[in-house]
Amino acid sequence: MEAAKKILGVVTDMDYQPVTVGTVIKRFMIGWTIAGIVLIVFSCVKYKEFIVTAFENNTLAWINAVMPIAIMVFAIGYIIKCLFR
Repeated sequence: MEAAKKILGVVTDMDYQPVTVGTVIKRFMIGWTIAGIVLIVFSCVKYKEFIVTAFENNTLAWINAVMPIAIMVFAIGYIIKCLFR
């Protein structure tokens, strides 16, 4: 028992923090967050052309899909507005 108190005194004097479930979970989440950020940066640098091309193609597809709907909504609104003048 005396040896355990002596070891505990040495450990607490060296500014070690007690390990709890919360600190383990926090370190785990911080580690995976840092790893994810590194992978995202690496992927963006390595596959930049592919990402830009996919984004442009999808953006143009969404614009082509939404524009007729927006024009129809505007036209219907304009017709209703003209009817009540």
